[in-house]
Amino acid sequence: MEEAAIVRASSPEGWTLVAGEPLDAASIADLDFAWRAVRAPKSNAIVLASLGKVEQALNESVVFPALRRQVVAALESLSDPALQAKWGKVQDGVNYFDDLTVNVHVLYDDCMVLPEPQTAVPGILLSDEVNAMSALEEVLGSLIRELGDRPDGAYLTDPRWAGVMSAARAAFLALSKNG
Repeated sequence: MEEAAIVRASSPEGWTLVAGEPLDAASIADLDFAWRAVRAPKSNAIVLASLGKVEQALNESVVFPALRRQVVAALESLSDPALQAKWGKVQDGVNYFDDLTVNVHVLYDDCMVLPEPQTAVPGILLSDEVNAMSALEEVLGSLIRELGDRPDGAYLTDPRWAGVMSAARAAFLALSKNG
């Protein structure tokens, strides 16, 4: 009988709130996972829990983190007007040249996260980042197909460029959130 009480208390249905505000479903799910992970460890294991990404961290990881960092840098450049203002300019003491072509090549050629981001999981992307990258492909890809090799200025002054920056920002935030 005592064992049944432990089992019942080991699941959220058997828990009783004794202090504080009620938790939302996501927080309860995180606590349930944490409880199951630490209640009876068989070894000296370290369990990491962070912002609802526990199960993803256990089941999915990036194979090529250096390429992922390049993708994140390209997304940041495509989403930030201050960085775009430096495109094509050589700066003293800076050992890196940035422009639209470099960023497009990172995404489409070097890392191949576009045009089909689902093919970059788990190499460079995580599965919950595919939608944000697909949204970027929708706006950036159509602009590239239409404008082709025209100068950066043609892209930056196109009325659709704001949509590219917005989609790139969403993708940048999605990848940055997951680390």
